[in-house]
Amino acid sequence: MMRFATIVSARFGEVELPLPMSARIGRRSQVLPAAGDADRFVRSVQLAPAMLTGEVTLRGIAAAEELALGQSGELSLTLGATQAGQPPRVVRLSGAVLHDIELTYTQQGMAQATLKFAAQADDDCEPFVANDDE
Repeated sequence: MMRFATIVSARFGEVELPLPMSARIGRRSQVLPAAGDADRFVRSVQLAPAMLTGEVTLRGIAAAEELALGQSGELSLTLGATQAGQPPRVVRLSGAVLHDIELTYTQQGMAQATLKFAAQADDDCEPFVANDDE
């Protein structure tokens, strides 16, 4: 099993996201329970279409201040390998839309920016792709 230790680089569209501290990719769906009026418990559970989300926390806020809510592009993360000779892994979230920018200021330390994204699919193709050969 391959493991990855560090975020080598992060990018949103043409904008380099410097000093990434953490990144998170999520996949979730809304539960749509189905039952009849006489049923005491749900008899069937269906899921709404899947939603993919991304979140990147940066040390420093300069790059975040240049971005605009609603901006879309590809979110790309390059993860460093833990073993010699192992290639890095590139994770891409195409159709990512920036919907939240949070700036955090601390008493001691650099300010941080957290960028939150939701991905929109092109046709029925999943917007998440990860490979180990780049």
